[in-house]
Amino acid sequence: MSNDSTPSAATKLTTADLMTMPDEKNYELVDGQLKAKDSDFLSSVTAARLGMFLGSHAANQKLGCVLGANAGYQCFAPDLERVRRPDLSFIALERIPPNHSDLIFIPMPPDLAVEVISRHDLALEIDERVREYLAADVRLVWVIYPKTGQVLVYNSTGGKILSSADELSGEDVIPEFRLKISELLRKPGE
Repeated sequence: MSNDSTPSAATKLTTADLMTMPDEKNYELVDGQLKAKDSDFLSSVTAARLGMFLGSHAANQKLGCVLGANAGYQCFAPDLERVRRPDLSFIALERIPPNHSDLIFIPMPPDLAVEVISRHDLALEIDERVREYLAADVRLVWVIYPKTGQVLVYNSTGGKILSSADELSGEDVIPEFRLKISELLRKPGE
C-alpha cells in the first residue's frame, strides 16, 4: 500500500522536493531518495552534551558556529542534489557565508562533521558518510559510539580510534578544544 504523500522509490527527488516536505529536517537526500535521519535516546543525549561543550568553547573563543542535526549540507560533488545532515557540525567564523540567513542548505562543507551512532545506523552507511565528508574537504570527522565508548577520528592524514580513557581534541580545526571522552559519554545524572 503506498502513501500518496511519500514519493515512490522510482521517483528521483531534488532539494526542491525535499524543501516542500513538512518534516524535511528529518531526512537526507541521497541519490535522489529520502533517507530517514533517526536517533535514539543515548545518541541524542550524547549529541546534545557535545553540542553544549563545543558550542560554549566556540562562542567563548569566538571561533565559529556549532550547528545541530537540522543543518543540511549540499556540497557533495558530483551529486550536488545530495543533502547530508551530520548530528553536529562546526563552521569556522571566517568561513560563514555572508548570506547565511538566506540559506536553506549550506553549499560548503563544515570544518567538523560529527556522527553519533544510534541503534538505527548501519556501518556501511556510516562509512559512506565519512568518505563523503572527507571527499568534500571536511577537515575533521568524529564518529561517536556512545554504547561502546569509542570515537573514530578522521582527518586528511588518516584515522584513529579513541576509547573512553582518551581525550577528544579539536586539533587545528577548533583550537584548544579538549574533552575527556568519559565526560562526554557519562550517564545522565552522573
